[in-house]
Amino acid sequence: MPKDEWQGRINKAKGLMKAEGIDALILFNRKNQAYYFGWVKPYPYVYPAAGIVPQDGPSTFFTEVLGINNLGLKGYAENAVGFRGDPRAPTPSAPEPIEALSELIKELGLEKGTIAVDKGQFSWWDTFTLAEWEKLTSYFPKIKWVDAMDKVVWTQRMIKTPWEQDVIRKLMYATAKGYMKAVQVASPGVNEKDVFYAMMDVWMKEERIVDSIYDMRVLQTSRNVATAFYEDHILEEGDYIFLDGGPSYKEYMADMQRQIWIGHPDKLEKLYPGFRKWVAAAEIAHIEIEDLLKPGTTMGALWQKGHEILVRYLGDWYWDVIRSNQYIGWVGHCQGLYYHEPPYVVENETEVLKPGMVMCLELPALNLEKKVWINMPENVYLITDSGFEPLTDMLGPNGVYTKY
Repeated sequence: MPKDEWQGRINKAKGLMKAEGIDALILFNRKNQAYYFGWVKPYPYVYPAAGIVPQDGPSTFFTEVLGINNLGLKGYAENAVGFRGDPRAPTPSAPEPIEALSELIKELGLEKGTIAVDKGQFSWWDTFTLAEWEKLTSYFPKIKWVDAMDKVVWTQRMIKTPWEQDVIRKLMYATAKGYMKAVQVASPGVNEKDVFYAMMDVWMKEERIVDSIYDMRVLQTSRNVATAFYEDHILEEGDYIFLDGGPSYKEYMADMQRQIWIGHPDKLEKLYPGFRKWVAAAEIAHIEIEDLLKPGTTMGALWQKGHEILVRYLGDWYWDVIRSNQYIGWVGHCQGLYYHEPPYVVENETEVLKPGMVMCLELPALNLEKKVWINMPENVYLITDSGFEPLTDMLGPNGVYTKY
């Protein structure tokens, strides 16, 4: 990201911290480290790493020297501190990483006060272990440790900056372009893996967007399975491919959905009686729900309205499917550095849409008896001051694609 984008994020975080009486953030989650420092792990190791944002003092990043070198190439910090990772090395700082981090916290004057750590929702620690956390906190009995996610991190990350919006627009366009290539390639007699390779050609060769390859998730499914990775399988009549997820670009991740059914619609109707009606139900639900996509609408209202539309087309009995523990509880979410970010579109959720959110809707027409997702499109929207900007129009209609 540009340096002014990074500085703006740090300044925003400090303003939120001041309002909450927080003296510093210490961040162990890899995506938070990417957001606040531009730091990307050189490879998926689990060396200790910590991003520190003091209320007063320099933004500081701490990890082993290879990671610090990577920060110098791709990220930003006013103060970068590396450890050797070798307890026998003659270094001026503590040879063990937790001791070295403890020294750093003291040097920053943070040995007491209120420090917020990313230990709440969607804050998996990619760079710190529980044993390391317990050891670190044992050194600082005067610190009050609180959660950083609710009051600071998600408050900030939920609303995408103009720079983020441009990155996400490019990613969504490229992802949809790849999916449309999959629609062209998928046919009876084609290997499922070849459909995946066709998408990869678009993303990597034509659009050149896959920067974080180990973050790419593309779900392709067939033979009545809801979510499974693509397989070495020759497509045949009655199969379906569930395109979900997508590649990543500048650490941001794509999540959108369309389905490709293999077989003539008349044959699919015989296999799954009411097939066309099920497809239409989800298609219409995703059209009508857009009337509510504007600032101030609650996530709970989207959940309620979407399911009311599905029930209107499929019948009151579909409420039993919706209430089943085999049906997903959420039918949408925000996205950004993760595929799924809060708030979620769940029943009775009071969080409202705000300008700058990037959110998805995915209302499923699910045949629970046969455990088949007949149609579950997923569209992505940027919420604007007056409504929304569609980000997945290139996917075409909300119905399914049939190939025969």
